[in-house]
Amino acid sequence: MSVEPTGPAEPPFSSAAPGVEELPNAREQAADEHASLRQFASDVSAYARALGQLAFSEAALAKVNFTRLLLLALAVPAIVFGILLGVDALLAALALRLFGDITLAFASVLAVNTGLLVLTLLLLRRWWRSLSLPRSRAALAKAVEAFK
Repeated sequence: MSVEPTGPAEPPFSSAAPGVEELPNAREQAADEHASLRQFASDVSAYARALGQLAFSEAALAKVNFTRLLLLALAVPAIVFGILLGVDALLAALALRLFGDITLAFASVLAVNTGLLVLTLLLLRRWWRSLSLPRSRAALAKAVEAFK
């Protein structure tokens, strides 16, 4: 019996057709998925830290106006009573002497009080807007646009 050398043994059948590349094995796919999940978790935590830092920075900037808002809110009752007791009596006396009619005197005092109240409310509104963290909303909108 003679044994003839033959080349490497080929499997009886091949799962891939000629010219078709084989898929990466399951370990490589799992490693890629774990790496992408780790990167995603890292990105999410970095985003959360940055957003938190931005909120704290904005709050620090708004601290000055918050103090003003609080002081004015506490002073509003004292301002109203002071106007009603002191200045209103003086204005009413002056208006009565000027117009000679008590109805016009009361109307002029009411107009002055209304103007001061509107001015106070406008100041409160302007200071309140700085507490709404507009830069944080703009940064969040920019971040959302970056992920789209």
